[in-house]
This record gives sequence, C-alpha cells and structure tokens, in this order.
Amino acid sequence: MTKVINGFVLENEDKIERAIYGSTADKGQLKGGLVEKYPIVDEIPEEELLVAYDKIGGLITKDGLKVKTGSFYDLKTKSARKEPEVLFIDRIDGQEVELDESEAKAMKKVKVKSDELKAKAKKAKR
Repeated sequence: MTKVINGFVLENEDKIERAIYGSTADKGQLKGGLVEKYPIVDEIPEEELLVAYDKIGGLITKDGLKVKTGSFYDLKTKSARKEPEVLFIDRIDGQEVELDESEAKAMKKVKVKSDELKAKAKKAKR
C-alpha cells in the first residue's frame, strides 16, 4: 500500500510504518516514530510524515519519476527543509543525474517515445 501526499507517492509500506511507529530499539521497543510526538496516528500532519519518510530514505515518486532522497529532509543539518528542494533522479547513459521537474518530465516523454519507436521497429521486423 502506498500513500500519496501532495502528489508525492510514498512507495515503501514498511518505511511508512517505521516513519510513523519508529524502529525497533533495545529490548524490542519501538523508538523514533512520529507517534512519539503525535500519539493519535490520524493526527500526524502529512507534511511531517513526508519529511520523516524522506529522513529514513523511503522511495518517493511523483508522476512516475523518482524523487531525490533528501528533498524534504536535510541530511546535513538533520532537520526538515523549510522549502523542499525537489529534484528527480534518472539514469542517462548509465550515469545517475539530478533533474528539476520540467527536465524530468521532458526526459520521461523522450523515453516513452523511444520505447514506442523500439516496439514499432521490433514489430516491423516480424
């Protein structure tokens, strides 16, 4: 089960649970989740869940595009970003590159068109 927050898809159910309830610490107790601050799960602000999920490296996508880890949580300052710095990650010629949203969407269109052309060429060979 995924969760969508402001168009961002939290893809990993286990990490959603860890962001909410924490990770197992000493003696099997859960520690570090948002329930420490918000005992009632339904009262957890979605933006804080997004930040906590990003903090633990959960996969986030938007429109099928992979969002760079650390877009909502600054790993250097160890705090939520006041203004998210959303970048997208893609592979181009085997290299991982960071793209802004418009670049990522343009790249996705190119890949879809390329896949369509490859399928068309393969079908024509038959």
